Amino acid sequence: MTDTPVDEPVDDVDNAPELAEVRGVIDQLEEWRVAQNDVLLRLQLQVSLARHMGSQETFDLVASQPLLEPDNPARVTNAIHLAVQWHRGQWDAGRPGVPYVCHPLRVMSRFDDPSHQLVAVLHDVGEDCVDGDEEREAWWAMLTEMGATRDEVTALQALCHRPGEPLRTYWERVSTSALALAVKDADVDDNDSAERRALLPGDVAARLEAKYADYRAWRATVPG
Repeated sequence: MTDTPVDEPVDDVDNAPELAEVRGVIDQLEEWRVAQNDVLLRLQLQVSLARHMGSQETFDLVASQPLLEPDNPARVTNAIHLAVQWHRGQWDAGRPGVPYVCHPLRVMSRFDDPSHQLVAVLHDVGEDCVDGDEEREAWWAMLTEMGATRDEVTALQALCHRPGEPLRTYWERVSTSALALAVKDADVDDNDSAERRALLPGDVAARLEAKYADYRAWRATVPG
């Protein structure tokens, strides 16, 4: 290798073979970068299809792009990208100018472990972004195809509060997964902050305060 700065032109023809090899490597890296960006762009465009979840095209896409594989160093970043796309158009109840996705991002920031981070940032998708049991089942399958582990998918399933489901039944299911329980604790801590309640209408704040007090009383009886 020469010591010529990479940001200066090189005219030495004697280095042509070496420079050609270097340029080839750079071209390959650029192709890889473009391909990765293209994957994310395609995924972004496919999210609307995933809402209907019957699309073979969606499953073919995610099956060929293991964005959430445990050995993928960008798995948490990819999970954040998914959360942003799924929660697009949703806003914080107390601060209408703040995107709702800020909540799962805050919950995620309480953890250092990638599995906890992945589950935390995606924990509201199954409950708030898909419609009906069939779509939810397809969402879990989609995550599996993308490389999420069984424990992660199980935790996300446990964290999804179904319509009409009694809270105690929901919390008991959450308690069957240590990963889900840790994320639920962080979720409640974020939702139950005094600063957040102060931004809500009085009746809503009172209802949520009672709900989270009930959760904490239940949680005190659960090991872990």
